[in-house]
Amino acid sequence: MNTTIISLDIETYGAVEEGIRGNPLPKQTVFHPTRSIHTDGIDPSDLIISASITLVKEDQCETQNELWKQQGFQPTESKTRTQETSLLPKSQSQVQSSPNLKNLIPQETMVFDLSNPNKIDQQRLRKWLEHATVIIGMNLPFDIQYLRKDPYFKFALENQLLIDLSIVNYLHDETRQEKSLKSLGPILRTHTYENTLKDSRFKSPEDPLLHDYNAQDTHNTVLAVRELARRIEQDFPSGDKLSPFCIEFYSDLLWTIIRMSESGICMDKKKLEKLEDTLLILCEEANATATEAEYPLEGEGSGTAKQQLMDDAIDLIGDWMRDEMELTPAKGLVSFTEANRNKLQNALKGPSAIRSMDDELIRVFDAAKKHAGAQKIVSSYTYPLLRHRRNKPTDKSSVLIPVRDHHIVYPTWYATPTFAKNAEGGSGGTLQGRITCKKPSAQTFPPKIKECMCSRFEGGMIMSMDLSQIELRVAGLLSGDPAFIDAYQEDADLHTERAIQIFGDTVCTDEQRQVGKMVNFADLFRAGPDVIRKQVLAMSGIELDPVFCEMIVKSRKKHRPMLYRFQTDLILTAHQSGKIELPFTGQSRYFMGGDKYDENEIVNFPVQTTASNTLLSIQSCIHKSMVSLNARNPHIHMFLNIYDAIYFDVEGVDAAEELTNLVNEAVEYVQDEGYWSMISKYYGNEIPLEYDWS
Repeated sequence: MNTTIISLDIETYGAVEEGIRGNPLPKQTVFHPTRSIHTDGIDPSDLIISASITLVKEDQCETQNELWKQQGFQPTESKTRTQETSLLPKSQSQVQSSPNLKNLIPQETMVFDLSNPNKIDQQRLRKWLEHATVIIGMNLPFDIQYLRKDPYFKFALENQLLIDLSIVNYLHDETRQEKSLKSLGPILRTHTYENTLKDSRFKSPEDPLLHDYNAQDTHNTVLAVRELARRIEQDFPSGDKLSPFCIEFYSDLLWTIIRMSESGICMDKKKLEKLEDTLLILCEEANATATEAEYPLEGEGSGTAKQQLMDDAIDLIGDWMRDEMELTPAKGLVSFTEANRNKLQNALKGPSAIRSMDDELIRVFDAAKKHAGAQKIVSSYTYPLLRHRRNKPTDKSSVLIPVRDHHIVYPTWYATPTFAKNAEGGSGGTLQGRITCKKPSAQTFPPKIKECMCSRFEGGMIMSMDLSQIELRVAGLLSGDPAFIDAYQEDADLHTERAIQIFGDTVCTDEQRQVGKMVNFADLFRAGPDVIRKQVLAMSGIELDPVFCEMIVKSRKKHRPMLYRFQTDLILTAHQSGKIELPFTGQSRYFMGGDKYDENEIVNFPVQTTASNTLLSIQSCIHKSMVSLNARNPHIHMFLNIYDAIYFDVEGVDAAEELTNLVNEAVEYVQDEGYWSMISKYYGNEIPLEYDWS
């Protein structure tokens, strides 16, 4: 079956001042269709003002026009807006194939007035979407989610191969500051805009300048994709960037993001409110304790009091302690950070000649810890979820939305380090290749907030599958270090073995095993002795001798020989070539040197990114095996990715059993045939995947 490629872009209500009925439209403050209806108060009929598609051909194939004419279709010649375009019939069988992006040529462009009540343009657009096998765009999840909010378009969008300019831009250079279509044009020398939506909004949906602007976007997106593909081939001639596997990997990822975005996270609002009340009471009690000792944590004079607390503690311990403190950049004062407070509190618990004073300060530090922890949860989570951003009342982008009898929050997901639509709505993504979400940052929900997640089904349940020690498994797979290979093939306890190595005992205590666990992860990222000491103290409360930590680092080459060699080769490659590129997915990072943590980041990148890719591959398999995106009443919702875990909202026992089978099949496929198998063969090592349910 012939491949039909279109470039797609929509303009939402934020582009115009008034709707087709003359009704004033607000500026767009949120970037999810359900949130637009609830938060910005938009009528569903005003969500999308116009849409544009540009027909695309590949230079080495018959022209797209010839293919369409053979099938009896007549695309318009207009560059701005379709008037008498034929309605396209449904395609019989759409087979995805990966086009050669550097050979793409934009053809005719059509603009569809979706605000027009006669629905003719809606019919035309739907036929084109149904006929398309490949869709090119910029931040496509935005466009597709808004289109899918209308049931008329929903069923025309589910299986197309998605090629996103933001991803192609990331694959070429993750450090590039220019990430929007408007800013990319001049540096790629492909296109420019005289005006943008940052300058002014269009008057109405019938404004011909709006249609021209919309048409430019789809045409220019193709030009930018083509130019970036050409540069990728030139700059990475032997890599896997834009290989068929890479293109499909990211297309699957985008559809998975769309599924999670549409599901949202169901939360118990009453439980959140009760949690916030409890936390605020805790803050009051902590502040009362500190105020009694003349170190208030809130209100007038609290800033001076906090600084005095730090200085008084250092005076008791000894001025040498100041050298170990983080200082404020402006005035060089001891910063009131959690790390500084923990150091001082631990030092105060040691031998002292002024015990009573030590005890008082220890109580204040305890109160400060409780106060800071409670305030953090309130400011970052409960307040934005229940009302608005605490220091910005107009920002309601994280507020729970009532949907039927439930309250759901809809985070914005980022596939790469990129920006939301038209560079609005904040930025996200990580250089380690992990997907992220913001507004809210659900991946960093603390346990108390996670406990407020609930099922949208009566009698339903929240289930999560967690990949077991995935980063350690990845490190073993990439390096072939026998300690990892043997441990995972023979189901041994890697943390116990590491503890026995560093402590020199034949058996280890639970406390020593905890240190072994911390050291295992420190090995992955070549953490130095100071970092090991800080991390062990923060995570387990165990204070290691600095000399002992230095011994751990010095013996790393002996205890982890293949891992150490693998890391050394990575560092050498990064310093010689300036970058590291990963197989199959084409992800890369530039390392230009000069960074204090440069070597840590170099060895970190392939481990974290490969671990993330493994989970994403499993998640994509589950997505494609689950009930259709267009199912009216799905009994399983896949709603959250937390780096090494996937969360599901499940209707009942039967659905839970079905999900268990889907996950098992997905993990087996990725391990035996998919991404993990490919990585295993590439590096010549074998480590099984394992996962847990919770």
